[in-house]
Amino acid sequence: MFLINTRKRNPNKSFGHDRLPKGEYAVYEVSKVSDGKEAREKTFDHIPTNRDTLLLIHGFNNDFDQVTSAYLSFDKRVRQLGFKGSVIGFTWPSYGEWFQYFGDREQSSTPPSGFSTFFSGFGRCWESADFM
Repeated sequence: MFLINTRKRNPNKSFGHDRLPKGEYAVYEVSKVSDGKEAREKTFDHIPTNRDTLLLIHGFNNDFDQVTSAYLSFDKRVRQLGFKGSVIGFTWPSYGEWFQYFGDREQSSTPPSGFSTFFSGFGRCWESADFM
């Protein structure tokens, strides 16, 4: 499963709450639930665009472990049903606690531009792919 992330990676390769600069995102491939240490950095070009894609976006009140767990569980279930396309999760930075709403709200101001940048590039790939 691919993970598009707007969080900075810590020196130990886990993910914290700090954001990448506005408009930036990073692409990772994840295969197990973790704090991100096992995530393998990829580039936009590693995401297959010649087949169907499911795009998942996490919301308020989730930490990184919860998000990756949910995404991987979803990926596993749709593959058991026969889905052969790409599963991509896009994560917004979050403190993962309901009482941190205002901190989450402040952090959510930057990731939309990264999402727009990612999605516009991915949309161009879809336009150029032959799906018929």
